Order: sequence, then structure tokens, then C-alpha cells
Amino acid sequence: MTELPATRPRRVRLALRWAALVCVLAAPGCDALEGPAERNGGPASPPEFASTFTKIAPSGYVDMSLEVANPTDGAVLIEGRLVARDASGDELPDVAVASAFGIERGRMVLMPGADIDFVRVEGADQDLVEDVTLEEVRSRPVGVPPADQPVELTTLDAEGRELEYDAEAVAARLDNPNDVPVRVRIVLLVLAAPVPGVPQQAVQVEDVTTVDIAPSASQTVRLDRATLRVLRRQGYVNFVSLRPVFGP
Repeated sequence: MTELPATRPRRVRLALRWAALVCVLAAPGCDALEGPAERNGGPASPPEFASTFTKIAPSGYVDMSLEVANPTDGAVLIEGRLVARDASGDELPDVAVASAFGIERGRMVLMPGADIDFVRVEGADQDLVEDVTLEEVRSRPVGVPPADQPVELTTLDAEGRELEYDAEAVAARLDNPNDVPVRVRIVLLVLAAPVPGVPQQAVQVEDVTTVDIAPSASQTVRLDRATLRVLRRQGYVNFVSLRPVFGP
């Protein structure tokens, strides 16, 4: 899991709400992603992308995480269905689930090993949610070499100094420790102010930009005005975080 500074309770009311939850694309006849059968009509044994949901994480980590294991030796995109379940494992059909990075919608490249996204649940029975599962997964390989290590994102102030918190950031430095080139999306998360016993969920998610980084190289990105505005307005009300995500 990616470690973040522990958040502190804040007294100001939430100003923003989560944008519309995105429905899973499931067009009939679409064969862009591999399903349970190969295109030649023969039976196949597709790789199993096991998922692990953490509702409330230890202090210093983000709640509502969904870890997905890529069992292949290459980079892949997946599509699937996120399902909310109660403590007995029964599906909660009235609860909608959406991810922050779009892992189930083919928007996040999964590298071999564990990949992390975050989810939000919304609906009449959302307080009953104890698990979120990723189901009906279809995958396809991505024509890029797999990266062994995550790209590190460091926020910077106007003087180029590294910041502990992202609220005052004016730029972000991306460091690629891999010996292969990578494409990275910078995603802005706004997490609700913490309430004891209640999981922190994202109330706003914004794609900032996408950057191609050479092997063993760094690149600094100047943040646009819209991003700066969200960081300043939300940074002392909720918790803001700029996250690097492998992109297609």
C-alpha cells in the first residue's frame, strides 16, 4: 500500500461531493478484452485477478482501498464489475461502487504483482458494506514493458522545496526508478474529513495530466490553475493528495 501522512479531523463542512459514479462499460459483442474464451472459440483459463478490500486502514494509510493482484508477467488493462457486499458476503444491489483511478474500466495499467485503487460506495445500504469484490474480469495485454517499481511523486512549493502535504503544491516531480519508459497519470484525490469509525471516502477525483517519463529519469510538472484552486480550497477542509497512476 502507498503510505500517506495521517489525516487530522477538521471542523469545516465538506464543500464538494463525489462526481457521478461511472457505469461499467459492457457493450454486447465487444471483444476488445479477453474473456473466458479465446477468440479462436476454444475454452480458455483466463488469469485470476484476485482482489482484497480494506474498509478502514491503519493510521497513515488511505481507507477504502482495493488491491488487485496481476498474476501475469506483463502489463495489462482490465474491465470488470465492482460489487458491494455485506458482512455475510451477500451482494448489496442498491449500493453503487466506483473506483478513483478506473481500474475496472481499463483506465489503469496493472503491472505484475499488486496494484492499488480506491473505491467509493453510495446508496441506501452503504453503511452495510463490509467488502467490495472485483468480478467478471476481462483483461488484455498492453504493449509496454512492465515496470518493476512504482513511480514516486513528490510535490514542490514555488521555490522547488519538497512538501509534506500537497495543499500548497505548485508543481509535482515524478521519479521513474525503472529501466523502462513509463506513462503516468497524475490524479488528484480529495478525501472527506475523517470521522471516527467511518471510512474516509473520496469526494472528488480529477485527472490532472498524463506524462511520459524516460527510463531512470525524472520530470517536473507545473500544476494548472484548476488543480491549484482545488488544492487550496479543499486542502484545509478535507485531505488532498496527488497520486501517480500507470496509464494506458
